[in-house]
Amino acid sequence: MSVIELGDFSPSSEQVWSREFDRRLLRNIALIVVAVLTVLSVTGSTRPQSRLIRTLWSIPFRNGDMYLLGAGMVYARTASTGTRLVAYDLTDGRPRWSMALSEQSGWPTTAEAAHVLLLPGKVDTTAFDSRTGTELWRLPGTVGSVSDDAVLLVDQDQDGTQVRGLRLVKLRDGRILWSRPTLGQPALGRVDLTTGGPDPTDPGYLAAVQPDGRTQVIRWADGVPLAAGRIEWRPGDGFDGTFSSLSADGRNLYVRLADGGGSSLTAYALDTLLPSWRQDGAARVAAYPCGPVICSMENDNVAAYDIVTGATRWRAVGVLQATPIRGGRILLAEGAADAYVLVDQLTGARIADLGEGTPVADSQGRTFYLLRRTRQPVGRTAISRVDPVTGAVTLRGTISTFPDYGCAFTADRAVCPSPAGRLVVTAVG
Repeated sequence: MSVIELGDFSPSSEQVWSREFDRRLLRNIALIVVAVLTVLSVTGSTRPQSRLIRTLWSIPFRNGDMYLLGAGMVYARTASTGTRLVAYDLTDGRPRWSMALSEQSGWPTTAEAAHVLLLPGKVDTTAFDSRTGTELWRLPGTVGSVSDDAVLLVDQDQDGTQVRGLRLVKLRDGRILWSRPTLGQPALGRVDLTTGGPDPTDPGYLAAVQPDGRTQVIRWADGVPLAAGRIEWRPGDGFDGTFSSLSADGRNLYVRLADGGGSSLTAYALDTLLPSWRQDGAARVAAYPCGPVICSMENDNVAAYDIVTGATRWRAVGVLQATPIRGGRILLAEGAADAYVLVDQLTGARIADLGEGTPVADSQGRTFYLLRRTRQPVGRTAISRVDPVTGAVTLRGTISTFPDYGCAFTADRAVCPSPAGRLVVTAVG
């Protein structure tokens, strides 16, 4: 599932991390797609042994520098490279290619399965082969959402006041799979889009909501309209106390409304856009699909509602974050100290009590790790691999990182900024 908010677009770093919540909760919510935590077996003053961890290579990396991890590559723009984006081989750090970034270029997006790097411009998008840097195609439109083999490009005015059309483009060759010149009628103001489907990583549907609540559901594969109607919608920026957001799974479009008078969560059937159920007083902070349930975040608790009936499946108090993960599990952050517990998605039954730390998943969500500062020696971070089904943990070793980590993982490689002013690539076994 991904949400694209249009109408106030300007190219910026990939994954603008949020706008409505405080910094700590934002960090946690941002980990919904890429987070999991585990039982902490590294505690006390025992010094973990780094038998399984070894440094592969590093480059200079200072405050303000940026990097991106892709399939077999690390892309970085640093003070030493100036305006150039350099692609380094993940295994040995050898520079493979580089290109200049203009002032109008945004931060790139990786499409790992297709080996494509998408570079947004002010009004267009350029695709490069991520392994060679060869330009594949250039087309008008900004990146809306990306699947394994296609990207949704959105045409809109430069000031973002009107969406003119959508097109789905094949990642490798730029072939246009389908296009829609408009959303049916002139779309004035911000248009909110979300994708959904049975598989959160492979969109099956695209839903578009205009400021007056006019909504369309479009099939991702061929652009065929599946449903049209009007939903309850309150356009706002959150600063006036009014906020609307949407998400989808393979069954429903979920609309969260919040204002000074309260909040609500409504499920609309994707095939008819008729309301299926509504929960008043729900989703004050956020709402998003969590497998067979929809997670409704309040200020200090989470409720899991059945996606078919809207009935409350379970509720947990004192929870600041709920993260759906693989294996039919949800990771709950309890209390103020980032202490986690692994629960069953459908029942809320506790699978394993977990420790404190920072959860990170690899770039494709296949392998999960826990990062935690050790008490002794000071300035070290323990890395443990997680079994997301059982909560079992395997300590890999320790590295030196910043307190806020900023690490990225792919398979058995970790990429982390270090206090010594380096970006360090480590094998974690």
